[in-house]
Amino acid sequence: MNFFSGNDNAVKLSRVIQEAGYNVKPIRSPTVPIGKERVRICIHADNTENQIRGLINVIKNYIEQNISKMNDCQIVSSKL
Repeated sequence: MNFFSGNDNAVKLSRVIQEAGYNVKPIRSPTVPIGKERVRICIHADNTENQIRGLINVIKNYIEQNISKMNDCQIVSSKL
């Protein structure tokens, strides 16, 4: 999962995902170190492929619409 550092970025992305009907939570500093803020996404066995693809599309669209505003934020890859 990719995440964007900064409390504001985590909150903005989580709101967009929540408005699309998915239950996610922003994880902000000081809960995590500064620069490690993220959006918590939990996938369960009962999620359908369409639900997961929908979530991916929401995130993808957000990135595409906001990439120019993310110049100062770091995109970090986190492996499960």
